[in-house]
This record gives sequence, structure tokens and C-alpha cells, in this order.
Amino acid sequence: MNISRTLLIKTFVKPFYRQHAGLFIFLFTIMFGVVSVIDGAKFTDYHFFLIQGMMRNSFFFLLVLLLWFLYAKKSEQFVVNILFRPDHSFLNILSLLGSKKTLPEALMGSVSPDIAHHPLCMHHIYCRLLYA
Repeated sequence: MNISRTLLIKTFVKPFYRQHAGLFIFLFTIMFGVVSVIDGAKFTDYHFFLIQGMMRNSFFFLLVLLLWFLYAKKSEQFVVNILFRPDHSFLNILSLLGSKKTLPEALMGSVSPDIAHHPLCMHHIYCRLLYA
């Protein structure tokens, strides 16, 4: 891993997850911890019914899309707040270090899709493996 990527992870990713740990623990508990066997339904059935409900009910689907949008905006606002903090002005210098990518391209290429949406990606991978 190159130094720029390490620096971006330490600057954006670790503080993001540290600040939002409570939210992720709550979501993890709701999605995995509270599920019990009710009327013979298994853990996998719970997720399958959630997916089916989201695909069949347009209101539920729009609610999920709205929540994803709000999470993306929250992530974006976190990054913007970090960029404008005076103690992180070194990030402007990072974009001049010889890489042909600008800082927003570096952020979008290495931090945002890969790491900031990691919980969503892990749940998607889990569901794909489970129901493939």
C-alpha cells in the first residue's frame, strides 16, 4: 500500500468509523443480533424476507434508497469537513506530490467506494453468497 493511500485511510477512514461506531453497532445488532427463531424461521430467512419485501413493496424500497442516500450524504459531509479543517491542510499538498490524480479523484478512487461503504458491501456480498 502506498503512502498516499495509507495517509488517506488514517485521515478519513479511521476517524469516520470511530465517530460512527455506535451507528454501526446498532445496525449490526438489528440486522444480526436480534434475529431469533420465530415459528421455524431461520436467520437466513429473515434476510431473505427483508430483500423480498424491499423488492416487492415500492414504499419500502424508496425508504431503503432514502437511507442509503442519507448515509452517502453523511459520508460526503464528513469528508468535506475534514478537508476544510485547518489541521488537515496537508491534504491540499498531497494532491501536488506527483500523482496525476487530483485529490477528489484520489478520494473517490480509494476511500469512498472501497471503504466508506464497506458495511453495505459486506451485507451485499453476504446476501449474494447466501442466495446464489
